[in-house]
Amino acid sequence: MTLSENTLFERLRDDRAARDPSMSLDRVRLMDSIAGNLQRVFSSREMHAPAQLDYGMPDPNTILHALDGGADLMRSRLKQCIEYYEPRLTDIRVQMLQSVEIGHQMQFSIKAALATDPPERVVLKAAIEASGRISVTP
Repeated sequence: MTLSENTLFERLRDDRAARDPSMSLDRVRLMDSIAGNLQRVFSSREMHAPAQLDYGMPDPNTILHALDGGADLMRSRLKQCIEYYEPRLTDIRVQMLQSVEIGHQMQFSIKAALATDPPERVVLKAAIEASGRISVTP
C-alpha cells in the first residue's frame, strides 16, 4: 500500500494528484490531512451517519462524566476511532496529558507511526473542550 498524504476525498478534489500520483510526500500536508480527518471523525457522533452507525465518537461529555474511569474510557475511544478510521497511522498510543487542564479542557497526546517504509513516528494533540468540541493539531 502506498501512503498518500491526502484522504480519498482530498485526492479527488485535487487534480494535481490525479495528474501525478508519484508526487513526493509532503510531511506537513500529510500531518494536516491526518489531523483534519481525525478532527472530523472525533467531531461526528455515533448513530448520526446512516451509512455507518458506528462512525464517530459518543458524546464526550457523557464519557467524561462517567462515575469511574471517564478519562480512560475517552482515551480508549479516541484510540479505537483512530484505528478504525485513519489507516495512515499504525502502532497508536493515546495518553491523557495530566498536567494540562486549561479552561476546562482535557488534552490527549496521540503517538503513532506513519504507515510508511520505514515507519516514521509522529505526535498529534487532541483537545476536548467543555462544550464537547474536539480539536486535533499536529
